[in-house]
Amino acid sequence: MKYFGATLGLLVLLACAGEKYYATPEATLERYIENKGMGSAMQVEATMNCFTRDNKEWWLNNSQLICELKNGKFSSMCGESAANKSAIWNDLFEHRGPKSTTVSSTNIDEKEGLATLVVDGVEVYFVYENSNWKLDGFFGVQEELEAQYPQLKGT
Repeated sequence: MKYFGATLGLLVLLACAGEKYYATPEATLERYIENKGMGSAMQVEATMNCFTRDNKEWWLNNSQLICELKNGKFSSMCGESAANKSAIWNDLFEHRGPKSTTVSSTNIDEKEGLATLVVDGVEVYFVYENSNWKLDGFFGVQEELEAQYPQLKGT
């Protein structure tokens, strides 16, 4: 029992410390750039882990519906495989995000848990969530899709 308590304490400490991939907004940006092409199931997961919990949940709840709305309910593109998820991401989201890790300015407010990096001339937003810096939003794509397809709102 003594070892169980020590192990549990170590796990809690590690969980509170955050992950190295998301220790800073720049680290999260680098992780995103490394995986954004989503060629495999691991890259899909790694890319989604760069975003906030709410963003990831929205993607998981809506990626299939987004594909059906864009391509038709019975389109072969609208499957649950990593290849299908990757195709949806690359078609609608990826091109709107940063293309590199070239940061020209940084504004981090640790007290508020917000950060903005200017990457290739475009503002990229981050939120501090559970001891990790996460991308906030899908580069405006979510709002555009919800305006175009009202059935995506509130899901």
